[in-house]
Amino acid sequence: MNLEDYLGKIDSVAPKTTDQAAIVQTNGFSLTVEPGIWNPNKGKSSPMFIKTLEEYPLNGITSALDLGAGSGILALILSRRGVQRVSAADKFPDSVRVANENFNGNNINIVAIESDLFSRVEGEFDLVVFNSPATHPLRRKMAEVMPTLWSPEENIIQRFLREWRNHKAPNGHALIMYSKFPDFDPLAGDTLNGLHSRVINKQAGEMSESGVIEVWE
Repeated sequence: MNLEDYLGKIDSVAPKTTDQAAIVQTNGFSLTVEPGIWNPNKGKSSPMFIKTLEEYPLNGITSALDLGAGSGILALILSRRGVQRVSAADKFPDSVRVANENFNGNNINIVAIESDLFSRVEGEFDLVVFNSPATHPLRRKMAEVMPTLWSPEENIIQRFLREWRNHKAPNGHALIMYSKFPDFDPLAGDTLNGLHSRVINKQAGEMSESGVIEVWE
């Protein structure tokens, strides 16, 4: 199977956003999911990130940011696991609204703000989690990919890491979802630019690998 056929196969089975608002149960939380907002129970990347965060050691972490929060599930998990100050941000107003509804509905004191990556984020964080869009660049213009943080000019992980340096606490870490293919590796080249990293969870398929990478200076 060549890469184009493989990507077509992914397109045919990829989870779509819901056609109407739905209530989903995830990791003990009841969440509203609306059209254009990914259901955290669907696909591979969100369940993998959720499992990673449930098991990730949070000793000494008092502040955290869920960037690209979507439904807000990662922020909810961070709060439930005892992080004292949890913030959330998303580029899209509907995601911000739904995340705040989910925080209120689960009686968790978090406020999501509208921000294109870190553009309106203030402060520093011990941990930033970023469930970044895990797709191939050839799919950036597809209808299912457009409501994401993909940029046609720049590897989104490169941009995240550049901005993250201004918002990480002195010993801050980041957890980032990645997806790589035979002709595209978002972690290659100077993306990490001297940062330390380790893959802490991954799933490898026939022609792709997705996972969560931890990054720190």
